[in-house]
Amino acid sequence: MKTKKIEQPRTNFRALVAPGSFSEEDLSFEVVWATDRAVFRAPWYDEPFDETLGMDPGEVRLDRLNSGAPLLNSHRSGNLDDQLGAVVPGSARVDGSKGYAKVQLLNHPSNDRTIAGVRAGIFTNFSVGFQVFRFRDTSSADDSVKQLRAVDWEPFELTLIPVPADFDAGIRSLDTPDQTRRLVPIEASTPSENMKPNSKKDQTTESGNDPLETRGAPDPTPAPAPAPAPAEHTPDPVDAAAVRAQAQSDERKRISSIYSLSRGMGLEASDPLVRSMVDEGTPLDGEAGVRARLIARGAAEDEATETRGGHSPVEVTRDEGETTVRGIETALLEKCSYRELNPSTGRHDQNVVLDENSSRFRGLRVLDLAKHVLRAHSVKRVDYMPDHEVAKLALRSLGATTSDFPNLLANVASKRLQMGFGMESRTWLPLVSSTRIAQDFKPMSSPAFGGGPALEEIDELGSYNMAKTAERGETFTVKKYGKKWGYSWEAMLADDLSAFDKTPANMGANAARKENDVVWTDLIIGNVVGGDGNALFDNANHANDTTAASPLTIANLGAAQKKLMDQTGLDAEQLNLIPSFLIVGTADYVLAQQLTRSISPDQFGNVNPFAGGGLTVIVDPRISFDGWYLTTSPTQTETLEIARLAGMDGPSIETRPGFDVDGLEIKVRHIFGAQIPEFRGWQRVANS
Repeated sequence: MKTKKIEQPRTNFRALVAPGSFSEEDLSFEVVWATDRAVFRAPWYDEPFDETLGMDPGEVRLDRLNSGAPLLNSHRSGNLDDQLGAVVPGSARVDGSKGYAKVQLLNHPSNDRTIAGVRAGIFTNFSVGFQVFRFRDTSSADDSVKQLRAVDWEPFELTLIPVPADFDAGIRSLDTPDQTRRLVPIEASTPSENMKPNSKKDQTTESGNDPLETRGAPDPTPAPAPAPAPAEHTPDPVDAAAVRAQAQSDERKRISSIYSLSRGMGLEASDPLVRSMVDEGTPLDGEAGVRARLIARGAAEDEATETRGGHSPVEVTRDEGETTVRGIETALLEKCSYRELNPSTGRHDQNVVLDENSSRFRGLRVLDLAKHVLRAHSVKRVDYMPDHEVAKLALRSLGATTSDFPNLLANVASKRLQMGFGMESRTWLPLVSSTRIAQDFKPMSSPAFGGGPALEEIDELGSYNMAKTAERGETFTVKKYGKKWGYSWEAMLADDLSAFDKTPANMGANAARKENDVVWTDLIIGNVVGGDGNALFDNANHANDTTAASPLTIANLGAAQKKLMDQTGLDAEQLNLIPSFLIVGTADYVLAQQLTRSISPDQFGNVNPFAGGGLTVIVDPRISFDGWYLTTSPTQTETLEIARLAGMDGPSIETRPGFDVDGLEIKVRHIFGAQIPEFRGWQRVANS
């Protein structure tokens, strides 16, 4: 005998209460729990077939029913409250082509509604769970689908449900061993066995129904004589793959719609009503459908609220999902050692304060925080996914939203970037006379106007002469700087946040250092060429460069100050510029501090005219020139002009799903420009 195996879950089908069998004395009634009518099955993993439950002696095991099998509420078996009654021991039997059993309900106040429903003939839908241990293939050449007869099978529970479940649905609780799928052997039958009335033609003739209809016990009322059979025709072949695909699609849409409608009513997926509608195969529409049951639930809750004391005032609150995401962002900032900007000091030195919302996420792994964000976006399947799949899903954008996980991480990285940018010293800031806002990367002109000719005396009723002003224009542009790095899902699994913690902070500091490089290295040390075609420091044309050895002393400071004060404007007007800053490298810093500190001299010749706050020392390690600089206050002349692109006051972060990496690509962009508009406010002096 040839034998093969198919995968078969625990199965259920509809059973019926025998009319007029309810007993008031012991709350029992008769149930027709099986017939030998064929039922079409379309398993997910095997080809479709017609299933017939064998009712001959030796084909069905009745031990579990006759031992008092449970009567459950909607297939739930999590606790004793789910059991409504039991099969009366010894009452299960097979009579001809039908299986019968006597069921007794539990006489308890908690069961009164069930008793009333059965008594009134309203609760008539029962489902029977059974397990097949062995099939026999009884197919013939005329059959369009395989014919399998269960020659060894066992019913193990009855359940009362409002709407019959899909026949191919397994019992969904995984808490008992009955939920596991089994490989059921199929025996090939002998030719003589194929003569049994199991073909589609025989089934249709006996029952008068299409063989694809749902399995049910026959109406106890005798059926009318069948109409003459129509002319035979060749049935269309069954596309097994299409049947499975359509069944899967329909079930997914039904479950998705249940979750969506339930969320609209404020119900979670774990709510008993939602779970029961999913498990029982409840249709979306109809008197007992999902929409009707949700409306009834809402009406009952409204009534209960009114009974407890009326409706509460309407309170507008932030969406719960958005609240969750904001709490997670704050917890991530604390996890990344972020410091808030302190308005009183202008520095990032205030610790992040966690409120009640964000405190619940403190100390969680990045992966767990990602799961919370996905749940807030109604991605429920994260609880059943392996960690690496959650990581990959979390690092993909969920659509046009600012609250998905990649954007949340980008917000954290951006704040760490700004923190790093703000904490890095930009030593040239006191020299800035103006900040330009560029709209694009085209050159910007910066005209420098002279003071104009001297004012002339005007006699009574005299006329004014038109002044002619000389001008010299400077141009400069903003430039773009940047870098990118990656954050992989492997890093998320390792709970590594450095890509959004240390790396952005370092990139922010690097952006500030780039500005220092532009000002000190490119402009000052590089002795940039101005709009007049001459270098910034040019003694012949600008009278601002002392090349003779003049180490930092009071006398040499006085000489440099004189050259600064003797500068004239474009129209040869006296500018009377006063030095405000002494700029040195690290080698001259201590000496510069000594020369600008106030002391009490014991002799007139020892008085230091630069002490007492007249000069502010600026030191930067980029001042590699063997010498020092004097500059005026930026309010007296245009010592330094910077520019930023409109809307970008500092470096910025962008993220996108990675292609070169399994995760996120993170990019920092910084746009900055600077120039020295006016050479007259600067003096350079060489030490040797």
